Amino acid sequence: MALTLQSQDASEPFSDTDYELLGNPTYRVVSGCAVTYDASNLTVDVAAGVIKHNGSFVTVAEQLNAVTIVVDGSNPRWSYLTLNGSGAVVLTSGTAAAVPVKPEAPEGVFLAMLRVVNGDTTANGIAVKLDKRILSDVTGVSPQATAIGDSQTLGTGDQAAREDHVHGSAAPGTPDALAIPQTGATGSATAPARADHVHGIGTPAAPTTHSIPTTAAAGSSGDFARRDHAHGQTAPATPNVIQIGDSAAVGVGTDAAREDHEHGLVAPSTPTTQAFGDSAATGSGTDPAREDHVHGMPAAPATGATMLYKAASEEFYNVTTIQDDDDLTFTMVANKNYLISGVLLLFGDTASDFKMEISVPGSSTWDGLWDGIGTGASTVSTGGTFPENSSVLIGLILDFRVGVAFRGIAKADSSGGTFVLKWASNTSGGSARVDIGSNMSYQLLN
Repeated sequence: MALTLQSQDASEPFSDTDYELLGNPTYRVVSGCAVTYDASNLTVDVAAGVIKHNGSFVTVAEQLNAVTIVVDGSNPRWSYLTLNGSGAVVLTSGTAAAVPVKPEAPEGVFLAMLRVVNGDTTANGIAVKLDKRILSDVTGVSPQATAIGDSQTLGTGDQAAREDHVHGSAAPGTPDALAIPQTGATGSATAPARADHVHGIGTPAAPTTHSIPTTAAAGSSGDFARRDHAHGQTAPATPNVIQIGDSAAVGVGTDAAREDHEHGLVAPSTPTTQAFGDSAATGSGTDPAREDHVHGMPAAPATGATMLYKAASEEFYNVTTIQDDDDLTFTMVANKNYLISGVLLLFGDTASDFKMEISVPGSSTWDGLWDGIGTGASTVSTGGTFPENSSVLIGLILDFRVGVAFRGIAKADSSGGTFVLKWASNTSGGSARVDIGSNMSYQLLN
């Protein structure tokens, strides 16, 4: 491979990068990697080849339009083309200046140094193209032949090995015949074995017949067993019938069991009916229960009330659109009736007051009453009816917490759904808060 040596004027500066390039033999071009410049623009192609990068040989693939040289609009600059440890082209552009200096180059194998003029994006923009490839004097020699038993050694040769080099080896010999028992041995022959070599073995004999119980034994025969050999087994017998309460037992039969054998079970009987207050019991029956059995149960008794409690205060500021309360809500079961009551601890601005309403799903209904204070910016009563999906206005006293109680009956429709208390400020400009400790309870009536 020949370098392209180009005559240039004395204006090229010789920088510290040039000294590093010349003085480090571990970064060299072994073959190829010539740079070709596009005739119409500032892209470059790099040919395939081999480089030595930090002492390691790297195969470089051909790279078309590998990089595009960067042109400054006002001043010239110096640029480098190098190859990194993966064989990829790297462009390093120096600072553009009236009298540019060479940039610090990255770690890599140098290909070219370019002086780029300002404002020209055609191929003429690269005024100076210097081939900076430094060839390695290592070309590779024939590797030595190896034999079994050779020790590894660093070697003293100063030539590199090619990536597709092959070490010679001695001709393989015929492998030994094996017998049982055969002790493992390293062997003393120096000839290698081929990958598809075959050791001879003796003729296999018929395997023995097993019975239950049979003790495991290494055996003393010198014959091999074929991989599809089969040991004889005694004929299987009918398994026993089992029932609840049977203890596990090893058994005394000498016959084998088939893999799809089934133990008989006594017929299951009807499960018992439970009553509220029954204690858990193991039972004394010996009949099994089917997996889909159902115990009879008496009619469900009425349940007590469920309490919903606000563990933290909730506050809205300047919000007049009615909002769901985070805690005072539950799911109504279809066609069920509920007794509901609650107490709200309110705090807010007198000017904005407080409004609340009850929301029920679909065609469900709510009938209720409320009691509370009526002093505030709005003219309100101190209690009255509390219809569904309709806001009730409650007056607030500035810097004073107000208590409001409500109660009523909710009737779920055939679909059921969410029962929720909603609230907000009545007018804008202030805050409304439902304090910690506010609560609502509901009790199923049917």
